Amino acid sequence: MAIRFFAILAVGLAASTAAAAQTIAPLPPAAANLWSGGYVGVTIGAAVGSRGLTYTGNDEAIIRRLTGVSSFAGNQAVPSHGVSLSGVTGGLVAGYDMRSGTLVAGIVADLNITSLAGRGSGTSNLLPPSFTQTITAEQRVGWWATLRGRLGLVASDRVLVYATAGLALADVRNGSSYRFDGPSAFVSGGLGGVSYICTAPGIPCFTGSQSSIKAGLAAGLGMEFAIDAQWSVSAEYLYVRLANSNATATTVRTISPGDRPSSYRAAFGATDFHTGRIGLIRRF
Repeated sequence: MAIRFFAILAVGLAASTAAAAQTIAPLPPAAANLWSGGYVGVTIGAAVGSRGLTYTGNDEAIIRRLTGVSSFAGNQAVPSHGVSLSGVTGGLVAGYDMRSGTLVAGIVADLNITSLAGRGSGTSNLLPPSFTQTITAEQRVGWWATLRGRLGLVASDRVLVYATAGLALADVRNGSSYRFDGPSAFVSGGLGGVSYICTAPGIPCFTGSQSSIKAGLAAGLGMEFAIDAQWSVSAEYLYVRLANSNATATTVRTISPGDRPSSYRAAFGATDFHTGRIGLIRRF
């Protein structure tokens, strides 16, 4: 789906660029140094990503539950699953270019807000056929920003193509929960003063979330088409890869008031996503 979206974006931009080149008047002589100097702009586009989850118990009580080690006949381990993310992204961009012949080198920074988010879950047998267990994870990126260098080639008076790479930052929010489903009953476990008890089918009895700023790298390709000496439109693909992130889910209730709460960790691995954006640029 992501590949199809970015392919459609590229074909659409190429077609519109070709049509515009035939209808827009030639650039004035003052635009000979078009791709030099500072610029600001706005962008909008889409972002997609996907990842697999691993779960690790922080104590023996939940380790037995997650791995399916119990006295319940037919009890299975919680299943592995993934999370697919998608959303809209938009923001501000600013940079500075220097041109030498047909080569353009510069630096660019952007700050974006996004609705990029996803949720995934896996269900397995707890005590078949009546009881099942479901573990769920969700991830959201609130904002992201980059600081990149870019190196381009002036393909024609109006067209600049370029490659770009640099640093990335993002606000990454993760969450996870565990529940059991079936007739009215309870599920519990405890060992060494650590315990949990799930007393309400269908309602999460482990839950937790974590939000942190993650750093990483961004790289991609882009193109700008000059409308006139000051305005241009752009299309850009970026791949963003950030450091690993996790979330800890803790039991809502223990068996005894003096017990320490049982918990597990949901490991999301590296947070990465693909973006395709178009923009409107004002050059100075």
